[in-house]
Amino acid sequence: MPFLNAGSVQTLFVVASLVAITVIITRIRGEGHGSAARFVYRWATHASVLAYVYSEAVGHPDGDALVTAGWAFYAVALLVVGLVSNRGHFKYAGLVAVLATVAKLVLFDLRAVDTEWRILLFMGFGAVLVALSYFWPRLSELFEGDDETSG
Repeated sequence: MPFLNAGSVQTLFVVASLVAITVIITRIRGEGHGSAARFVYRWATHASVLAYVYSEAVGHPDGDALVTAGWAFYAVALLVVGLVSNRGHFKYAGLVAVLATVAKLVLFDLRAVDTEWRILLFMGFGAVLVALSYFWPRLSELFEGDDETSG
């Protein structure tokens, strides 16, 4: 199963179209107008990225682990972009992606893992989430600026 097959190219086209529509709505109507449409297209974009990662990894023998890792990478990337650019949309999308990743890990991935690994995974993800909740306010203050936060 090649990485760029016909289905993945179609999904990438949908993601690119959603991004383009969001940018066009923002440019034509301005930041304050058309916010409902922009909101829908932004979240549809993030959902289609997560769906793309899922569809690409589903046929692989380690597909569940690849999906979880891909979603976690996407979540961290969104959080970093949100913190650096001080755009609230990316921060919230990153947090939603973290929640989706943790939910997938708990509800689907852990049933196939031995007890020892389950304990280690829960401790590891728990430590990451505690560290995130501890450092989040400090990182937000560090990257705060004059930019908008509702992005």
